Amino acid sequence: MFKRALATTLFAAAVVTATAAPATADPTLPFPTPGMLIVLSYYNDYQHHDLAGQVWWGCGGPRESWGEQTAHVVVGKVPCDPPTHPEG
Repeated sequence: MFKRALATTLFAAAVVTATAAPATADPTLPFPTPGMLIVLSYYNDYQHHDLAGQVWWGCGGPRESWGEQTAHVVVGKVPCDPPTHPEG
């Protein structure tokens, strides 16, 4: 009986611990990203009005970031060499 109660308590503690941790992993993206700058924009709300932080990498530069990483993320891609506009 004691072993069953101990096992149940440990299992319940593991479930609570596992579900209480926030997800902070970045979405899976192809790596490396030749010719593209990848930008992850993190928002404080699901409507994406309140920008909380960003992470970016690619175009031969190091991974950089600012702000906070939240659960509301939008992935963007920008070409490293944007097209030039003809002078008019």
